[in-house]
Amino acid sequence: NQDYEKQTKKNKKKKSHRTWTLNPPKQIAQAKKKKNQLGRKRISRERKKKKEEMNNKKRYENMIDRVQTEETDIS
Repeated sequence: NQDYEKQTKKNKKKKSHRTWTLNPPKQIAQAKKKKNQLGRKRISRERKKKKEEMNNKKRYENMIDRVQTEETDIS
């Protein structure tokens, strides 16, 4: 008899305090906001990275030009 009671207790579902079956609108909005925020962060990170790469490239090219001009000046 005790086993049966335990089993029924397990099977009884806890009633949700929410009336919504899925996500309430507030949570949906928060999730969307978060997703957009992360997307913006990612995009800005990529942009920053690209900018840095371009700067390094320019710096490297300028350095090479400088070295070449110095060599021509010496000779």
